Amino acid sequence: MTTDSEIPRFQQHANHWTETLLNTEKPELATAQRFATPYFKDDITPERVQRIIEISPIDNTLSPEKANQKRLKAEVELQMSGMKPQLTQQWKHRQLALAEYLDTLSELSARLDGLLSFAHLCEQQGVNSSHDLLSSADAKPGLYLLPANG
Repeated sequence: MTTDSEIPRFQQHANHWTETLLNTEKPELATAQRFATPYFKDDITPERVQRIIEISPIDNTLSPEKANQKRLKAEVELQMSGMKPQLTQQWKHRQLALAEYLDTLSELSARLDGLLSFAHLCEQQGVNSSHDLLSSADAKPGLYLLPANG
């Protein structure tokens, strides 16, 4: 097992679970865009919604117009919902937990992607240890950059 195969495999896993978990609702709500509605405004940040969208095969290829349409349909469905207040709070709490879980998957996926890019850079630069990247002990304080490959 290598990072080259395992990280994309994890990202596929994150995509699969995002699609599966979002698709368990009514068709109008089977989208990460439901988290961008006023119903969740006080509980889920736009940044979190965007991170979930990035790992959602249902949402990440939508044009801005299609995304807005999905968001509006979800908003109408949430407003028109005839759920009892007790069930609404229970459902909302499940949705907040789901958003947190999906956001965690998105953050881990992004971090692993960064790790893979760093590993490729080290390989290209012939770096055998992270210590090879550190400045020497007598270096002056400042910003040091790796040389560009090429």
